[in-house]
Amino acid sequence: MEVLSILDYFEAYLKDEYTTLELGLEWIRCQKIRLEYKKYLITAQYPHDDFNLAVDDCIFLFFIEYDRTIRDIFVEEIHECELSALYEIFFTPYEGKIITNILKFVDEYKQKSPTIFIGNKKFNTSIFTLRLGLSNIIKSDYEKVLTSRKSEQITKEEKFQTVKKKPEPVVKAEFIGTQIERLVRTYCFNQKIPETKDFEISISSFLTSYFKFGTFYRIDDFKDDMIISLSEYIYSGFTDKAKDNFTVADINAQFSEELKKKLSIISEEKALDGIAWKNDLSPVIQNFLKKFLIKLLEPKKSVITRVQQVKKIKEEKVKEQDEFSIDSIWDLNLDEEKFREKLEKLLDEKGVGTIQKRNIMRIKVQEFLNEKRKIGK
Repeated sequence: MEVLSILDYFEAYLKDEYTTLELGLEWIRCQKIRLEYKKYLITAQYPHDDFNLAVDDCIFLFFIEYDRTIRDIFVEEIHECELSALYEIFFTPYEGKIITNILKFVDEYKQKSPTIFIGNKKFNTSIFTLRLGLSNIIKSDYEKVLTSRKSEQITKEEKFQTVKKKPEPVVKAEFIGTQIERLVRTYCFNQKIPETKDFEISISSFLTSYFKFGTFYRIDDFKDDMIISLSEYIYSGFTDKAKDNFTVADINAQFSEELKKKLSIISEEKALDGIAWKNDLSPVIQNFLKKFLIKLLEPKKSVITRVQQVKKIKEEKVKEQDEFSIDSIWDLNLDEEKFREKLEKLLDEKGVGTIQKRNIMRIKVQEFLNEKRKIGK
């Protein structure tokens, strides 16, 4: 733009107390106002993206007050077409429209924005004047805002399509038998069979934790999990004395057998609702649990449990190993290889079997090496 020629043209209409410099400052002020209304446009929403609504909204919010201000610095004789031209010039970006001839530019507005007088009084057409000078600018800015929004929306949609939605973690249903565990523990301490209602409450809690109303299940869907879970919760409730008599595997085997008898009439392919399974299984588990608790703390006279058998076998092995005296070959001045040869020869002389000999040698050689380390040899 020819800045000086523009300022010179409008200087002729300035009141005496205003100068060209102050008019230039108003031009700068207009650019700041334009930045503010552009910020507003970015967030503004209009039905059907109506451009006319955008123009009227911005004029009433940002420019009517400024129109009063700018008219105060000009004489009454300035024409409306000149003010419309001034608004387009002042609110157009510096890098925008190029005006080489200000007279020709103002002349283009004369037919569009006439100055109307009623008698000697000038008719107020400020809204029309503002719309004429600013409509194209506001529409252009709003069009850029809409284009930017559409571009952002397309980018978001493309990003959403390329990023795979993370699968929601599958929460596996499980049997929770904490109340059965407490029931068993209480019995182990009190040695008194719980009330029927206590059985019903604990078993109902155990089955409800897995079975859901409206969901259908086949036996194979849950049988193994139910047996293992019930066995583990029962065992968790045992005192140390009870744990000497039974293992989780023992409980597992007994409950599996009981379940097999009661549910043999149900087809493995038949699916039942969760509530139906709860009603069918509750008496089976209650009957098993009650009988199991009754015999839990019965004294074991002639029956040796699996746990006791394992303990006895281990004790016998240790006893066998301790029966062999190796004092005759125990010499910490020997190296490991020499000690191993002497020990093997001694065991062969005593007629020790291959497996037993291997176990004795492993233990005694380790003892020999530990003693040598203690004395630093």
